[in-house]
Amino acid sequence: MSTSTVTPSLNSRRVADALSPVNLHIAGVMVLLALNIYLAVHLFLAWNKLRQSGSEALSQQQVALKTADIAAQPLRGLDDKLTTARAEADKFTEQRLSYAWSPVLAELGTLAKKQNVRLTRVQYTETAPEDSPDPDLVEIRMDMTLSGDYRPLMQFLNSVERDKTFFVIGAVTFTGQAGGGNNNNAPATSVVNLRLRVTTYLRRPLPSDVKQEASTKPEGSTRQEAGHEVRR
Repeated sequence: MSTSTVTPSLNSRRVADALSPVNLHIAGVMVLLALNIYLAVHLFLAWNKLRQSGSEALSQQQVALKTADIAAQPLRGLDDKLTTARAEADKFTEQRLSYAWSPVLAELGTLAKKQNVRLTRVQYTETAPEDSPDPDLVEIRMDMTLSGDYRPLMQFLNSVERDKTFFVIGAVTFTGQAGGGNNNNAPATSVVNLRLRVTTYLRRPLPSDVKQEASTKPEGSTRQEAGHEVRR
């Protein structure tokens, strides 16, 4: 047997052994394993990217929720706040605003008398209802003149600002006037004139006001505003 005849036969046997079912099965398993590893890597990368994007979206939602919660805080309990504000406004209107002219006149006269100053002139102007800040209120602007010593007049101003009746002082003008004194060196007195502009409001009469006025008003009495000028 020659060498050239043996060599091809040996090579064919090796090829046949390599292509045996067992080897082909092992090769197929290796290919599938490599493919599984490849798919697993890609699946891990995709899952990691999805997790990162999901975490970022969750963080954005949390920030938006926190922002909305902060913005909604002033609105919490708004109904209770509105109810409290209405009650306080009604209480202020009832207790610090008059329903008629006479209590306002009486209060100013009481303050002037208490501070020992003279209320010489009061002029009232009633604004039109459409110009009033509240349809249930009537704005009253008063221009008054007082005279007396400087200190009592300042005390009168302070008492007007602190009075139970709501007054808004708009303008204050002082003018001095010397008086008294003679050739016998008697001490001179100094009289100061004060021009004062004040604003207040009249409210609608309440049932309690009507009952109180009826119980305190003498029979046959009439309303008088002598010495006061009223403009409408």
